Amino acid sequence: MSDSADKNSAAIRERRLERVKKLLNLSKSGNPNEAALAMNMAVRILQESGLTMEDVGISEIKSIKLKKVLSAGFNRVPNYETRFLRLMEKAFGIKVILSKDYGVKTYEFYGPGDRVDMGVYVCEVLVRQLSAARRRYLKEDCNFGNWSVFRNLKRDMADSYCSGWVSGVTDLVNTFVDITPEEQKLIERFETINYPNMGSSKSRTGASWNAQGYNKGISDGRNATLNRPVNGSGARELLLGY
Repeated sequence: MSDSADKNSAAIRERRLERVKKLLNLSKSGNPNEAALAMNMAVRILQESGLTMEDVGISEIKSIKLKKVLSAGFNRVPNYETRFLRLMEKAFGIKVILSKDYGVKTYEFYGPGDRVDMGVYVCEVLVRQLSAARRRYLKEDCNFGNWSVFRNLKRDMADSYCSGWVSGVTDLVNTFVDITPEEQKLIERFETINYPNMGSSKSRTGASWNAQGYNKGISDGRNATLNRPVNGSGARELLLGY
């Protein structure tokens, strides 16, 4: 089957799933006749299309790739980057994995659609701020020259700073969403279908730890902002509810 045919088939399937979801919502109507009619139509579409209620549930799981990342490394990821991605998962009740788009590292978010949208937005805003903060720290606090002997030292100091920054920003992203058992089942089924060979990456731990850099990172991370508007609202207001 050609790529065009695959896309058409996927589009038809998606339209049918959306139709079923709308009918299922109508089946909750207080009007018994309307509710029964909607349920019968939903069942008929499922039967005719070879779809199941599990397919309907999985269709609620959304996946988005974000190209703005904290490091280029794929197999050995900085420890602070791993901690940052786990923070995004915990804050929004979603999953984040490393992926590749034409050989370039990306973050792939998946989970309930509205939470994925917010997670991607907040992640991109914070990745830009942390990346800029790391560059500034390297320039201002690690100005040892460009000799190769200092390369690992500068990297480790900057990693310590970034680890502190992630700890500091946790105070900003302080609303955490638990994944319900039902959502967890759908996510696991989504993973089985879409990521059957999903592996894991190793974290890169620096050879030396710089407490001064870590503490400076905490202070700077606490000053991060989430005030770029989203549909007329600030992300902090959306996150915290005020």
